[in-house]
Amino acid sequence: NRLSFYIDETHGSRVFPRNIESQLSLLMYRDTRLLQVQNEAKKKDMMVEAIRKCIPRILRAVVMEVVKGRDSAHKSRIDHALRTYLLIHQVSIKLVLHYEVVFKALSSLVLLWISNPFAPSNLNKWESLEELLIAASLV
Repeated sequence: NRLSFYIDETHGSRVFPRNIESQLSLLMYRDTRLLQVQNEAKKKDMMVEAIRKCIPRILRAVVMEVVKGRDSAHKSRIDHALRTYLLIHQVSIKLVLHYEVVFKALSSLVLLWISNPFAPSNLNKWESLEELLIAASLV
């Protein structure tokens, strides 16, 4: 719930991607100002790492909330979770496309895993197969 996503284009265009960068910085590094560095190369590397780790975990958490197998799953809760997932996924794609270096890095990591999924170097890149598949859906 920490990430703030804006659908309204007039408001969203004013705060995107600056607000999402600060929220990712808070999630990843526990500091909202860490991604506001002057060194662009360092910032891009940090954004790649933050998006690669945070976005798939957030989307996976939303999916897990829906499919936990609770008997008390209300239709409205499932509807809300599905809308949340689609909203986060849409903004995540915009964020990945906004940073070309993130798009290239995610694409290459997914392609590396597809070409040799059991290589020791590829096994440590992703926390789980679900996160890899979610990241693949962003590129």
